[in-house]
Amino acid sequence: MGRSDGLPYLGCAPLILLLAAAVFLPVLFFVLKRHYQIMADSFTNRESIYISTLSIVLCVALSSGLICFGYLNLYEPMNLLLYIALLISIFAMHGICFKLLDITHEKMSAQRKYDELHCQLSLQVEQYRRISNNMEATRRMRHDLKHHMITIQGFLQGGNVKEAEQYLDHYLLVTKELEIPKLCDNAVVNTVADYYRMLSAEQDICFSARIAIPADLAVQDIDLSVLIGNLLENAFDAALLVEGEARFIRFNMACFGKMLAVTVDNGFNGTVKMEAGRYLSTKDQHSGFGLASVEAIAEKYSGGVEFTHEAEVFHSSVMLGI
Repeated sequence: MGRSDGLPYLGCAPLILLLAAAVFLPVLFFVLKRHYQIMADSFTNRESIYISTLSIVLCVALSSGLICFGYLNLYEPMNLLLYIALLISIFAMHGICFKLLDITHEKMSAQRKYDELHCQLSLQVEQYRRISNNMEATRRMRHDLKHHMITIQGFLQGGNVKEAEQYLDHYLLVTKELEIPKLCDNAVVNTVADYYRMLSAEQDICFSARIAIPADLAVQDIDLSVLIGNLLENAFDAALLVEGEARFIRFNMACFGKMLAVTVDNGFNGTVKMEAGRYLSTKDQHSGFGLASVEAIAEKYSGGVEFTHEAEVFHSSVMLGI
């Protein structure tokens, strides 16, 4: 075999190619399986496109470089070294990109776990506070029950039936305020929605909820709490900055076939921050991980998100596959 074989080897091209394949292919397979495959499973569609584009660009660059000096020039030691250096550089650039993506994913994953734990802790603290308050109120009511009965008995003995009815109506109204309203059959959704309903009531924000979902959903409880918690927290913070009729939150959840739809509409001051068509957080010292968590949960369940605004109303829509 001579130079006519078009390969950068003399005479023994097939043997060298087989030897190179035997050495590098197992190594490449191990690297891809051990490192790249793990990262690829966590890539979003956009990141996969970026990596594919990078590979194509580098392949074109390599091909262009080979065309410039041709295969026959690879017989020169210096050109062969340049060719090998080019291959190593391409692999190194891919390795750097993968490493950067891996670091970014680890950071976002850690932040997402922190948000999830923070959300769960906030809900547990709120539940504990409400249970403690209800227990204290119940103890007071039991202690005062005898006095209420004496008062009602006095009204009845004096023939003041109307006053007794009014007193009893007021007493029943007070006891009803201690009850946790049932917005839906799902315990997680009911807890989160009622938490923001109470916060809204304290801040004179009109909160309305229409929830038509079963008690059990094919969505993990922690994902539900983080998803709804982030949407309602953003809506609550935005509604705090406006006055009048714009101070509202409308929360809706419903199942349609194999999809779960979640929408939140709220008033806001009309100020938005966007980058490359994506909404960013307008709050100080916030990096927008809340919206990123919502998008990640939607993608996890083969769904999608949509954020839009018009005048002084912000719309958030999320679809999850169930």
